[in-house]
Amino acid sequence: MDTLNERADQLFDFIETDATEKTIAILEERVDFSVIKNGNSALHYATRERHLEIVELLINKGADPNIDNQEGNTALHIAVKFHPMHLIERLITLKMNVNHTNGKGETPLHTAALHNRREAVEALLMNGANPALKDKSGKTPEEYAKDPDLAHQIRTYSELPVAMQSGWHDLLHLNY
Repeated sequence: MDTLNERADQLFDFIETDATEKTIAILEERVDFSVIKNGNSALHYATRERHLEIVELLINKGADPNIDNQEGNTALHIAVKFHPMHLIERLITLKMNVNHTNGKGETPLHTAALHNRREAVEALLMNGANPALKDKSGKTPEEYAKDPDLAHQIRTYSELPVAMQSGWHDLLHLNY
């Protein structure tokens, strides 16, 4: 009988080689989801390799959706860099913390803004990402945005709660 760590090693190998059926089979057994390989959990590997089915199965089997890798990034931090929107949107619905900070104090919104991922920025904002959170150097996601239009989009979301508290309930009153 394999040990938990040996099965976890097999799990990483199967995810990396796109052996979906083998990955699913090993997940039917008892696996230690806290095992880290090269600084990443199985959830990070599955996200990096864009295996949505495996990501969902890992979480359904008990993997922590907000587990950090060695840099403090969650699977959502990884996905917003360059993965398809259907993966990002699904990760958001899998109880991932959209305001989780990594080792640099960056949220997934900071990461999406840095990589000019307009749709990811919008999805994060629509699902509760806080555009006012600052990283450890004091920068907000707006300051990470290289594209002025993207920075404006983030700023608009930042101003929305203030406008609502001031009695401006019509979005047309926001300064575009």
